[in-house]
Amino acid sequence: MICSTKPSLLMRSLGSLRERSGDGQVDDAEQWYRRAILLSDEIGMRPEAAHARRDLATLLRRAGRNEEATVQQASARDLRRAMGLIGRLRNEEAPKPHIGRRPQQPRTSAHMHN
Repeated sequence: MICSTKPSLLMRSLGSLRERSGDGQVDDAEQWYRRAILLSDEIGMRPEAAHARRDLATLLRRAGRNEEATVQQASARDLRRAMGLIGRLRNEEAPKPHIGRRPQQPRTSAHMHN
């Protein structure tokens, strides 16, 4: 039995590289993510399996395969809940903060007098 997440992490990383390569290798990326999921499930590394499922869901959604993506995203969410990672789950699903210049907040009379 394999006692390390390194092979699974490597497979997930390869999937990410194939996805980001820009040469349309969606099938290759999908296969690497699925291998990472299988290995993670086999060795009981639920956090890694959740990450791989989330990454696969993102890939599938970008490829227009929304129904499959929803299934993988739900599976990743269920794994996180089962592990008690609810706060982390909420943070991941929250809208990402604005990057760059900080947007101006409208001033109210309360701000002007303090």
